[in-house]
Amino acid sequence: MEVDVIKDTETKPSLVDDELRAAQLHSEAREQRKIEIAAQEEAEAKRKIAQIGQHWRETEVVKTLRPGANGTKKFLQHYGESLVAVRYRRDNVRKRQLTTI
Repeated sequence: MEVDVIKDTETKPSLVDDELRAAQLHSEAREQRKIEIAAQEEAEAKRKIAQIGQHWRETEVVKTLRPGANGTKKFLQHYGESLVAVRYRRDNVRKRQLTTI
């Protein structure tokens, strides 16, 4: 006597498939969050740059030194021939002295 075996052609999702799908969705959500965080950080950086630009106009140059003068020696060692000048700026708003190269 011959027995016919009928295979079920429809496959039901298994627990492994569900876990893989959940892991993929989690991964996609994580990637989307990374993109959102990067966009927020970029916006924050642009805002800070705008503030610095505005703040920079509020400083005044106290003195400008050429390479080799007292007060430029450590910068001259670090930057070498590319050093053009060292400027000391006074920030009256924040009560600080800034050194620009």
